[in-house]
Amino acid sequence: MRLTEKINNYYFSKDKIQGDHNKEINKLGQLEDIEEELDIDLIIGGKALINGIYTKQFGYISGDSLAIEKYRICIPSKSMSLPFVGRVGYGKTWALTKEELL
Repeated sequence: MRLTEKINNYYFSKDKIQGDHNKEINKLGQLEDIEEELDIDLIIGGKALINGIYTKQFGYISGDSLAIEKYRICIPSKSMSLPFVGRVGYGKTWALTKEELL
């Protein structure tokens, strides 16, 4: 769910469209654009890249072995995409903790 709306290359808070242009809202809008493009929550994606992830098929994969690309998480050193897609697989085929997969 977006908190911002883009109008004429400016971001505005959805609850205060008039006169709400500032640096914080602009930054939030840009981050929301990235989330939409990657189809993954940036907090989850960031934690995955820092701490690694757990997968049903491959077990634990360290964060320094991962890359987040559009609609997928990859292991660049092995030139393979994991069998899950962004937020669609989160909690089903991959998660930040082992317990989330049970």
